[in-house]
Amino acid sequence: MVVLQSIDVIGRVLKVVFSLLDGVDLAACMMVYELIFSEAVPGPALQRGIKTPPAGICDMLKFHLEDPEYKMTFPVDPRFTIPWSHTVSVSVLVGRKDPNKIACIIDKSLFDYIDRTASRAVAYDFLVFSPNYPFISGIRAWISLLFAEDGNDGVMDVLGIELDLCDAANSKEDVLWLLDMLDWN
Repeated sequence: MVVLQSIDVIGRVLKVVFSLLDGVDLAACMMVYELIFSEAVPGPALQRGIKTPPAGICDMLKFHLEDPEYKMTFPVDPRFTIPWSHTVSVSVLVGRKDPNKIACIIDKSLFDYIDRTASRAVAYDFLVFSPNYPFISGIRAWISLLFAEDGNDGVMDVLGIELDLCDAANSKEDVLWLLDMLDWN
């Protein structure tokens, strides 16, 4: 589940469920002011990514999406907008079927880096591993909002979301191995 929350008067939230390890789609109830996006995303759909970049995106984002490097991306349909002036935070949970548990990948991180030339807003957090792996640390999970310029300079038009564990995982097998070591509750 990805929860994006705009920290402003409106208080917007984006909620998505990721079940990367062939898990059951999990949902969480949250008190929010306005829900702007909610969708369950099964692992296979996330792994397929955005095969055909949408029309009207910048070349840098198009090249990024076509890059063969492993990343987990899905399109947002319908698209939504976020004003540039809003501070947005994100939390990401992943669910797994076998023990019917969830793990937190990103917890309340801010999209504090926005690269308008690459059309990406980026946030990250350090993964929290199970106590069974005491010597593993310092591995980040990155999440990006992929956006197109919509002609209105005041907002970003979000067309996709990307989860990347590139610090330590460059293939599906690496991602599954890394996720298996998380602190599952």
